[in-house]
Amino acid sequence: MKDEEILNLIRSNPKAVVSYIEELEAKKRSLKPKKRNLNPEKRSLKLKTKLSCQEKNFLKLKIGNLIP
Repeated sequence: MKDEEILNLIRSNPKAVVSYIEELEAKKRSLKPKKRNLNPEKRSLKLKTKLSCQEKNFLKLKIGNLIP
């Protein structure tokens, strides 16, 4: 929602604004556990990426040594 729309809504219907804020808070609470569940997965993917980069660099060095 744009700032102007929010201000107009506050002026015209404050109860709707309170309801909207409560709805956003509920969504925020429901997303927190999902975020906690994704953090370990994110760390795992970062480690896999780091290992893949190390393997890639190792293979480049190995190939570089084979080609005169």
